[in-house]
Amino acid sequence: MSTILVVEQNPSLGAIIMEALRGKYQVSVKTDPATTFTYLFQGNLPDLIILDYNRDQIEIQELLFELQQNRFFKHIPLVLLGNDPLLSNGRGGSPSSGHHLIGKPFNPEKILAYTDKILRRTEHLP
Repeated sequence: MSTILVVEQNPSLGAIIMEALRGKYQVSVKTDPATTFTYLFQGNLPDLIILDYNRDQIEIQELLFELQQNRFFKHIPLVLLGNDPLLSNGRGGSPSSGHHLIGKPFNPEKILAYTDKILRRTEHLP
């Protein structure tokens, strides 16, 4: 079973995402970058990370930088979820940075469909 790490600061949204994915995936939810770092550095390497993206938040920027630069994490596909104008179309996309973008508000069923699509492309699903 593929593993998904959800980093969502709003526990209610984290629970919604987890509920949408958990029938098909093993899902862990973290609510802040510090516990996310600890989780990852303990050797928990998910097949996909869904990150609540807020470019104004330094801790999120540091986490994103670490995920992009660290040799143990940079291969993990990232889905950035947020209110940023780049994410606002809600359809998802893949910008030049290689991240997949989904705007808020989001449809949990679309998160599942998009997760399936990404993992299929990265060969974590049959």
